[in-house]
Amino acid sequence: AFSALAVLGFASVSEAHTFGAYGAGFGAGFLHPFSGLDHVLAMLGVGLWAGLMGKDSAWKLPALFVVMMVAGGVAGMIGMALPLAEVGIALSVFLVGIVIALPWNASVAARVGLVGFFAVFHGFAHGAEIPQAALPALYSAWFVLATSVLLVMGTGAGSVMRRAGRPGMRWREAAGGLIAAAGVVFLVSV
Repeated sequence: AFSALAVLGFASVSEAHTFGAYGAGFGAGFLHPFSGLDHVLAMLGVGLWAGLMGKDSAWKLPALFVVMMVAGGVAGMIGMALPLAEVGIALSVFLVGIVIALPWNASVAARVGLVGFFAVFHGFAHGAEIPQAALPALYSAWFVLATSVLLVMGTGAGSVMRRAGRPGMRWREAAGGLIAAAGVVFLVSV
């Protein structure tokens, strides 16, 4: 929880993607996911949800997110169009907050679909920026690593909350509510 709060403290309120980024390689790629509150909250939220669900979800949902984010990133890099990408990103923050706050025991297909949906939008936004980086492959590899760190942090927090039982549920509801509220702010500002 402390690590997650520390990461939130470094994130800017503005979004992590500018559709015109610059940067060199590993440093810029690793730091970029921490630079926008929307990306930080989405990654921590997906991890938190996965940790709360437990069992296979604790590793499958974050792994799926990374794979689908890379697919969305490739789409952005090759110039494909994804209408309303910023709306999709803001909506992902809102929806992940809702599924954390409410005890929604979704089917595996629903969880996979929702997480895949989130990931494509996040990947696309960042992939559209990567061609402008001086070392796109290095930038991308470190970006994926940093995103994975955020997902693991969220998963760890979710696992702790799940194991805490009822007292942990209050934390779950508070965390989900805050993430959903941030999503509303992002949706209004898009």
